[in-house]
Amino acid sequence: MLNPTEINREVQQVLRGFTQMAAGRVSSLPVVIQFYQRMEVAMAPYTGGLACNSGCSYCCHYHVYVTAPEAFALAEYTRTRMSELDRKAVVARMAGNIEITKELTVAEHININVRCAFLSDSGTCLAYEVRPGACRRHHAVDVAPCQVTFHDPSSTMQISKRADLTSMAEAFMRAAYAAQHQLKVDDARYELTGAVYEAMTNKASLKRWRDGKNSFPSVKDRDLRRS
Repeated sequence: MLNPTEINREVQQVLRGFTQMAAGRVSSLPVVIQFYQRMEVAMAPYTGGLACNSGCSYCCHYHVYVTAPEAFALAEYTRTRMSELDRKAVVARMAGNIEITKELTVAEHININVRCAFLSDSGTCLAYEVRPGACRRHHAVDVAPCQVTFHDPSSTMQISKRADLTSMAEAFMRAAYAAQHQLKVDDARYELTGAVYEAMTNKASLKRWRDGKNSFPSVKDRDLRRS
């Protein structure tokens, strides 16, 4: 777990990056990637004994929230670093997922499987380098509960996790929230698909984030609780 000095240091590092983003001096992608790299280094000592493996994608059908900077980074990554074939497939799946979920409540969305738009046909993440903090935090030490909850999304079975790994990931996510709060930008969390899709299609999104407004007005599924 990060001590208070380390947490404050991370908040200041994130704040510097977000300040540059807000001023238009740098795009979201390098700022968010650098944050994830620091997060991964801190989490590395606690990743032993995990059941998660490449190609295992049970959790890639969950309801996921992202921050606005995470959505901007995913949108930029999709535009600039994916092949045209992958980009078209991801955008098409995003549009399809929005259509599937647009009339659902949050509870209804949570209780069905919706394949992530970034999940390839081979079961790998097409945006793994910039997968959001919620995905980085999620892990399992036993695959059985993942299988149960995938086949029965309404199941109350709990995923077995490492408490130290979860705590470290959450410390970084709280630091990112604190930096946004200090900068007075939009610090809400948004449903992943809708947020990334609007980040790609609404040029005003970044300005709205910078101005502390709702970054993605079309995304009704948003959360003001930061965790």
